Amino acid sequence: MASMRSMEDDHRRIHSIIRDLESDPPNLPSMDLLKLLFWNCRGAGNKNFKRNITEILRTHKPEILILMETKVLYSKMGNFFNRLGFTASIIVDPVGRVCGLWIIWDTNHVNVRASYVSSQVIHAIDHKEDYEE
Repeated sequence: MASMRSMEDDHRRIHSIIRDLESDPPNLPSMDLLKLLFWNCRGAGNKNFKRNITEILRTHKPEILILMETKVLYSKMGNFFNRLGFTASIIVDPVGRVCGLWIIWDTNHVNVRASYVSSQVIHAIDHKEDYEE
């Protein structure tokens, strides 16, 4: 019973915080935010993926796209992404049909530079518009 009351108290606190933020939003500095899209796509080579990613990109307009579990070589998809405006990439191709990690971006808005790449991880630094090389 005590844990039930604790959960109810947590919910009340959360709702109170949300109401406070809605009535008196914080005064945040204006900033140009970077739009990222992460997707554990579990396969990027089929028609459903192409149709879905095209719709997602059109709707959300990310500047950087991070795809995990691609299960296909990027060389088979590079032209597709180039046509969508994503002309640069950092790629960890899958081994067979296992894994695959891609960071793809629109060079008109952002630049990404890898600092470390392994079969499971890409550490990268991004630079927004007017980036320095």
